[in-house]
Amino acid sequence: MKYLLLLILAMQLTYAQDKISISILQDGKLLISGDTHGNSPGIFDLILSADLEGQQLNWYYFSMRAQYEQADLYSGMFYRYSVQSIWTFNKLFIPNLELGTGIGLSMIHRGGTIKTPGLGSYSFIGELSYPISKKLRMLVRNEFIHRADLVYWYNETNPLKYNLSAGLELSI
Repeated sequence: MKYLLLLILAMQLTYAQDKISISILQDGKLLISGDTHGNSPGIFDLILSADLEGQQLNWYYFSMRAQYEQADLYSGMFYRYSVQSIWTFNKLFIPNLELGTGIGLSMIHRGGTIKTPGLGSYSFIGELSYPISKKLRMLVRNEFIHRADLVYWYNETNPLKYNLSAGLELSI
């Protein structure tokens, strides 16, 4: 957590971006229905992100994102640290709607009875955001994540998992 705060401070001191934003999201599946690995509904899966948004081009901008995810799963704590590159289209047919797509690299750690070392991972991202106010936006993020930890723990043959999360984004 302290590293995320240091990252936000470092981003505040740089001048290469047009805007900095932070977001907080919750995984919808773990909250509403749980999963097939013994996790019942009601699990909080907190996802914190900090975005460095580049200069606005004709109808899009690029951003770099640092992301931290933590969930208290049935089998132990889950942590994922990510760096993501996002291409956001914001001059669409619906005013103020933003549609982003990108890729990410992650490191996954699991605690519990069988602790996993840092396992490399990747993800494909799609997201929609819409403003509530000048500085606050609603955000829905779709991610297909290669879950190397599920191969390690459960011998899964298809570790590419879908993650739908929703939350808020605040422009600093």
